[in-house]
Amino acid sequence: MPEQEAIVIELEDDMAIIERAQSSQCGGCNPQNSCQPREPVNRVQSVVLNPVGAVVGDRVLVTVDPMSLLLANLFVYVLPLVTLILGASVGYILTDPDSDSSLYPLLGAGFGLLISVVLIAHFKPHLKNEQRYAPRIAEILQPSDSR
Repeated sequence: MPEQEAIVIELEDDMAIIERAQSSQCGGCNPQNSCQPREPVNRVQSVVLNPVGAVVGDRVLVTVDPMSLLLANLFVYVLPLVTLILGASVGYILTDPDSDSSLYPLLGAGFGLLISVVLIAHFKPHLKNEQRYAPRIAEILQPSDSR
């Protein structure tokens, strides 16, 4: 979701609760507002930063910093893969060369994966409060009638 249109439905301090349409057919389509998908469209609500001062009823453009999105995805998807491979490698090194057992690499991979889960759980609250990873309203596309 680097950019998506939404409607502001509620305000809370410097945050806004937005509602956006989500259909699996709308993924890469540019004219999302001009078509009628055959499947039902789900309405999804999200909390976003509101630096532009949008009010309830405004149609807005919501963005996420691409670099922050990339870093978050690397942290969540690549870290477990790397720790799994490192754990399996350490387990392989610890295995007796005369043995055919794959128990140590398997245990090492599981331990490596466990380490990544613990790291992600530890850093998740810190990253959740970091505003650079939060989606934000970039601009007001269509002001509400109440302005």
